[in-house]
Amino acid sequence: MLRTREEGYRKALIKDLSVLLYAPMEILILVYKADFCMDLPCRDRLFIFNERSVRHSYLFDELSEEVIHLLLHVKSGELYPVDFLPLQPVDVKRGMKSWDQAFNWSIYFSYQNVELYKLVIRGNNDIQGVIALERRVDHVYIHLIESAPHNRFDKIFDFVGETLVAFACQRSIDLGLEGFVAFDAKTHLIAYYARNMLATPIGSGRMIINEDNARKLVMLYLR
Repeated sequence: MLRTREEGYRKALIKDLSVLLYAPMEILILVYKADFCMDLPCRDRLFIFNERSVRHSYLFDELSEEVIHLLLHVKSGELYPVDFLPLQPVDVKRGMKSWDQAFNWSIYFSYQNVELYKLVIRGNNDIQGVIALERRVDHVYIHLIESAPHNRFDKIFDFVGETLVAFACQRSIDLGLEGFVAFDAKTHLIAYYARNMLATPIGSGRMIINEDNARKLVMLYLR
């Protein structure tokens, strides 16, 4: 019966993605994992979940009206609430021992204007991703961003990188910089960032996220 209903939503999905906003959660999980949905851009696939998450988050925190940011657990399809917390030196020494040693996160603690944050599942100290960003004259610059090793290939949680970049966009908005973000990308990753982070290459590996796209990322991954 569930599969029959899934097929009905599949046909509706071809016409209008938003039909899934009102589908039962078990249908959303099936649709998200289904082969026919794999050709959708990941942004559109996650949109299904995030629009629903906003509704659920208000149920979780009805009094405070807090929007709970959520991360997708790949295996179960469940959404986990997350927090962005300041990254501390002890986190690098203890919680990031198995991470890529090519990235030296410790150096950023000595940079006066650089902010470091870790992405964690609420109520759990395991770090899912980290970001170093800096306020500049007219934008926020991302020095470094990294997903935890367990979220890279055989992922436990998906869209960690996108969520961190969206957080940088939100910081830019909060700082009065209208969401503008810049970062430097390796040549082979430029197309990836353009497709998944809505970033525009401007030469020499530098990429920017403009105001409109920043707000799209924030709405998609953080609201």
